[in-house]
Amino acid sequence: MPAGPEPLAAVHSGLSRYEAVLGQGVRVRALYHDSTRSNPAALAHARRAERSGAEVRFAPILPPPLTICDRQVALIPAAADRPETALCVREPSIVTVLCAVFDNGWDTAMPLATRITPDETASLTTSEQALLSLLATGLTDQNAASRLGVSPRTVRRRMDGLTRRPAAGAGR
Repeated sequence: MPAGPEPLAAVHSGLSRYEAVLGQGVRVRALYHDSTRSNPAALAHARRAERSGAEVRFAPILPPPLTICDRQVALIPAAADRPETALCVREPSIVTVLCAVFDNGWDTAMPLATRITPDETASLTTSEQALLSLLATGLTDQNAASRLGVSPRTVRRRMDGLTRRPAAGAGR
C-alpha cells in the first residue's frame, strides 16, 4: 500500500482482482488511507471490497505498497516511476520483515465500520498523533504531508489548530 492515497484508477483496477481471488476463498486484507473516507468514489470501492469478503481497514500512514501471498512470497514495486512492475521476493527472512511491516500497519488501522467522531475532550486524534510523530522525526511539512496523503497547507492548518488548543501550552 502507498504512503498516501492511490489514484482512483489504480484502486478500481485492484477491485476486480480482489473479487476474483475472494471468489476462490483467498483471504484479502486491504489497507486504505484515511483520506479514502472523504472521497465518495474511493469509499464506495472500499465498501464494495468489504462486501466481496475483503477485510478493510483505514490508517493515517500506510506501509509501502506490497502484496503478500501465504506469508511466503511478497511482491513489491520494482520502481516508483513504473507501478506496473514488481519484484518477487521469496527469501524467508525478507518476507518475514515485510509481513511484520504490513501487520504493524494493520494492527494500528481502524475497521471500515468504525465511526470517527471528533471529541473536543479527547487529547489527540489518530491523524494528529501521526502528524506529530512524523514531525518529531524531523520531517518537513512537505514530507509529512506526502506521507499522510494531504497537502502541506493541510499540515500547517492542523498544526495551527493544535497550537491554539488550550492545553497546548500546559506543562511548561
